[in-house]
Amino acid sequence: MFNRNHIVTFENNRSIVTPDFLRGRDILILDENSNISDNLLFKINDEIKGSYIFPKVNPSKTIPNTTNITGTTGTSKPSPEPEENPTNNQYHSIAENSQDHNILANYIKYDDVKVIISKGAGKTDAYIEQINEGFKMLISTNRPRRSEFVMALIQYTPSENWTSFRKKAYNLEFDYTLADIRGVQLEIKDGSLNKIIDKRISGEPIGRYILPLSSWPVRSWGDIKEICFTVFLNEVESIAAAVEIRNLRLTSALHDH
Repeated sequence: MFNRNHIVTFENNRSIVTPDFLRGRDILILDENSNISDNLLFKINDEIKGSYIFPKVNPSKTIPNTTNITGTTGTSKPSPEPEENPTNNQYHSIAENSQDHNILANYIKYDDVKVIISKGAGKTDAYIEQINEGFKMLISTNRPRRSEFVMALIQYTPSENWTSFRKKAYNLEFDYTLADIRGVQLEIKDGSLNKIIDKRISGEPIGRYILPLSSWPVRSWGDIKEICFTVFLNEVESIAAAVEIRNLRLTSALHDH
């Protein structure tokens, strides 16, 4: 082991570790100019003269990264789900008491649901209208292209942590109405804008959608940045269409609603 000024060994067989220029000599201290002196640090026999205080260890530099390996396949074991720290999750007590969390009602206290229109959407207009327990996005377009879209955006700063809800088997639920629209895309994204959820909702023009959070790993729900309701323009069937989202909530699967 080396530090700035000393050579120290824990090897009892000195011949293994002693360089040629120190053969037959005691372990020596190097001075500031790296010149060898005859000052004794330790004497390798029963008599120890002097002492040495080792520098403090920096754990972040000395604890290695580890990977669990199975004995049969040689593949890594799945990492355990992260433990939740209740003090870092504002929703812990709500989930523990199986209470509903009204996503939209809590969000609009601080911000509005925004409309995003893709750049190539041509003569497309859209705006958000608040309705009882939800919002309506009205769309007017003459550009029915699959690649173009309008989006109702709920964006969190900072990101939301829903791990408490996931661990208590909550569902994401909402009611929807589609007027002259064949389908809407539900997208939930993390802080890097990677899609956690990307689901098309279609079928009956009026319905209720239920998404069990337990269908995805706990870690997926620790960094919720955006909830998007996206309508691709080729799904719009008239020049004036709308989608309504109501009762957007996280609900405990333990109760019936």
